[in-house]
Amino acid sequence: VVVAVSGRFSAGSLALAAVIVTISAGVISTFQMAINGMVAEQTDDGLVPVVLNLALGIVVLLVALPVAHAITGAGWEALPAPWQQPLLWLGGPLGVGFLLLSAIVIRPLGVLLYSLVTIGGQLAGAVALDVVAPTAGAEIGWQVVLGVLLTGAAVVVAALPSRRPSP
Repeated sequence: VVVAVSGRFSAGSLALAAVIVTISAGVISTFQMAINGMVAEQTDDGLVPVVLNLALGIVVLLVALPVAHAITGAGWEALPAPWQQPLLWLGGPLGVGFLLLSAIVIRPLGVLLYSLVTIGGQLAGAVALDVVAPTAGAEIGWQVVLGVLLTGAAVVVAALPSRRPSP
């Protein structure tokens, strides 16, 4: 990831605060994935951690949004109708699917391999979106391509069987 964004260091367009928040969220989410896998294994049902995540997320949002409103004074805007902005409404179903998939596959894959596959998929998807529907300032330099390839190599190395003797 550092290699992939290194082209932005010299351009001065890297937002350090965003990088720190993203890394922090990544660290926290690895614990969430591991706990989701344990809950799914203990309950023998992948939907249990999904429901728990959604319920906790709703509670946090109901508390955080009024606090953010009080701090910033920002006004509330109604969501557009699904037929006006259908992509905005796909976040919910995609999030549920992502949580369900992670709860099911985290135990057999392990947190490291699952995290690497997820990051690799996000990088590849971001490059694909930048090619298909580029936004202003989106550039796919050699650093981005190398970062995606290094992440793919990390996935392959992490997926290799261990050479350690089993106890």
